[in-house]
Amino acid sequence: MPAGSRPARNARRRCTRPNARPVGGSTGSTSASPSWSGSSSWARRTSTRRSRSCAFVAEAAETPFVDYAAPPPELVEFLDGSPAGAEPLPDVLAYVDYSRSKLDHYVDDPGTFSARVSPHRTYLERLSAAPLTVDWPPPAAGTLRFQRRELVSLVATFAPESTVARARALRSVADRPDYDRLRRAAEAAAELSDEEFERVAAGDAGEELSAARERRAALAAALADGE
Repeated sequence: MPAGSRPARNARRRCTRPNARPVGGSTGSTSASPSWSGSSSWARRTSTRRSRSCAFVAEAAETPFVDYAAPPPELVEFLDGSPAGAEPLPDVLAYVDYSRSKLDHYVDDPGTFSARVSPHRTYLERLSAAPLTVDWPPPAAGTLRFQRRELVSLVATFAPESTVARARALRSVADRPDYDRLRRAAEAAAELSDEEFERVAAGDAGEELSAARERRAALAAALADGE
């Protein structure tokens, strides 16, 4: 890697969607509020394979290693019993802004739809594919193995086999004999400031470390001679 270049800090590695765009459109950011702008294709595929997208999120929220917030029960109940529940969630969210006359063309009961869905607009806006990813730096090997099982089970309900295979591959990653060492290296790299990273890449930090070790050895020898 050339000096001065580095991977995005605190990036979330997309393990279940190849070439996925980071949530919020900012590469390497985990603090951006999730939005549909970075995951509408995921939401539409979810809706295509499952008749109830909100039910999918509710199911995923019950798993300990896939970090979805549970949808409000009244929202799940309404969408589960309404034809609107079969629509892609981005479309359901768009309906919230429709006038009553326009909404009448898309849902059976515009008044009930607005009363039951509009109060949960913020929740719908914050949904994204981010929980179907693995953080970077990655978790401990044991955690990754459990997360892999849940991701495979969930993405298999809507994603193509090529994507499911990427989730299955997490098992072999967690079983690597050098996984813990690589994970510690990733954690250390993530904690470096840009200036510190540049010094490491340029070799300056290595030289300083060698000099510090020599001084420590000399000090230890001097103390031993004085005993």
